[in-house]
Parts: sequence; C-alpha cells; structure tokens
Amino acid sequence: SYVSAAFGLARIRLGVGDRSGAIAALTDVPGISSYHVAAQIAVVRILVSSGQGPAGQGPAGQGSARQDGVTVDDLRQADGRLSRLAVDDLRRHQLSAEILQAAVEWCTSGQPPGTGPILGCEPNARALRCGLERSYGALARLAPDKGRRIEFVDMANSVRPRTLT
Repeated sequence: SYVSAAFGLARIRLGVGDRSGAIAALTDVPGISSYHVAAQIAVVRILVSSGQGPAGQGPAGQGSARQDGVTVDDLRQADGRLSRLAVDDLRRHQLSAEILQAAVEWCTSGQPPGTGPILGCEPNARALRCGLERSYGALARLAPDKGRRIEFVDMANSVRPRTLT
C-alpha cells in the first residue's frame, strides 16, 4: 500500500509545484515492486512535462502538470532514465517521442544549446526533429490498426524538417 501512497504523494507534490519532491517520491518505489516501471515512466513524464499532460501517471491513472519550462538537464535525466527502463518497443518509442517533442520545444524556444546528444540526436532543432520523425515512424509501424498508423505518419510528416528538394 505504500507504493500507492508514493503515487498519491507525487500527485500532491506536483499539485503544489514541488517537482523534485514528486520525483523523489516516485524514485523511492522499490525495484521489486510491480509498479517500479510505472513510477519510472511517471518520472520521465514529469521531467519533460511543461504544461497540461500525462505527467504523474500512477496506478490510479491520474495526471498532473508542470508550470515552468523544461531544461536541458531535465531532458538529459529523462534520456538516462529511459535508457535504464525495461519496457517494450511500443512504450520505448512513445516515451522517446515525448522526450524528443519536449526537446524540440526547448530548442525552438531560444534556449542555449547544450552539449551532447539527447536520445542520440544533437541538441539542435533539425536533428531533434529528425529523431522525432523516426520515433513517430516507429510508432506507425507498431500501431495496431490502420487509423492509428495514419495518425502517426501524419505526425511524423508534421515534424519533418524542411528541405530544399
């Protein structure tokens, strides 16, 4: 029952704007718990969430929001946590897309470029958009139905960097 309390505490902390407290609560979910992966996924989503969205997902399926902007450190932490998670391909590509979307928004907001790649992409708008396009393409290949596949292809096309040809 203390694991459910960790998700509840994280939602409360997010509600009062205490991101580090929410992350700490979810990080305390032990590796032997069946909710450990869900807690780590929630941490990744908190790190890349800058507004209303699915951050803080727990067993009850409730979300929360982040009021301030995403930093390059948040993006790198999310990348590192995702690389250590044992999740299926679908979930990995979904989380990669969320991280890369936040990275594109960070990069195009005029923030100073960081050093080192984010999910294998250099921290510039073109490279991050190419990475996001690849993630959406992978999600399209994994989609269970034609309608969802088309949505992901459209999303990939919408983020594709402009070319002269």
